[in-house]
Amino acid sequence: MGKMMKESKEIFKESYKDISEVIKERIFSPMYFYFIVSWLITNWQFAYTFLFLDPKIIFELKKTDKISFLESFYSMDLWLPAIWSIARLFIIPAISAFIIVWCFSKVSEAFYEKIEKYKQNKRAINKLIEYTEEKVIKLKITYAKEAFDKQENVIIKRIENATMAYGENIEFNTWFDSNNLDKVSIRDLELYQSEILYYVDFELYRSELNEWKAIKEEKINSFINPKNISKIHDSFLELEEYSNYLTNSESKSILEYIKNNPTILSNDDIKQFIGDLFQAKKETLEKALRENLESLVSNS
Repeated sequence: MGKMMKESKEIFKESYKDISEVIKERIFSPMYFYFIVSWLITNWQFAYTFLFLDPKIIFELKKTDKISFLESFYSMDLWLPAIWSIARLFIIPAISAFIIVWCFSKVSEAFYEKIEKYKQNKRAINKLIEYTEEKVIKLKITYAKEAFDKQENVIIKRIENATMAYGENIEFNTWFDSNNLDKVSIRDLELYQSEILYYVDFELYRSELNEWKAIKEEKINSFINPKNISKIHDSFLELEEYSNYLTNSESKSILEYIKNNPTILSNDDIKQFIGDLFQAKKETLEKALRENLESLVSNS
């Protein structure tokens, strides 16, 4: 008996679920929804009377019962009133719903087209910027190589007597060399592109370094101090380009921001980025921050 009751409950639940889904699909589909809205607007007096007016009030005012009063809204006795009643009940709401859905679809398509064009233009602009940046760097490397050839002896002495801290800017050097990984051999030396730029034209190296640091700092600040939280993913995509070149302090600032705003991890791309960043930098973090983030990253 208990088994039969359990099976009956399961069957009832499934049936209820199926019926609910059908009702939701019918009511909340655009055509049905706007038909209902149009019908209520067209027949608001009937709906208001049916739902809210007390039969006693109707009787006092109209000297008739509620059902008879409701029937009076739609006269079927004469030809023209009958056509008008049918139009109000079915034809006008149906036409209105069709026009609204059609117009809404056209507007939606236009907006969608604009958004897709914007995204496409944005991708094209990013590609153009990347290409231009790469081209500029290659030109600077070519210039540095030519200068190196012309001032070889002077530069060799600079290298031997170097006091400037090339190794302190390892993130920038790695980024700069990522555009061209080939080393250059001069005499018995093998130098990276960043080393050539560093020793040949230190002022240009310093200018490039400062510009790169400023752009990276701007991307980090846009992410951890967003003007519009709805555009956090756009800020993240710009920051992601620098993900391999973040210092320990910069990584800590980003991770502390995530600790205070854990809901951002609901975005899968940001969650993956933060997880990788945390794994790479967790040994440099304080214990409390590390434990807090470990819990967030594993539970998000």
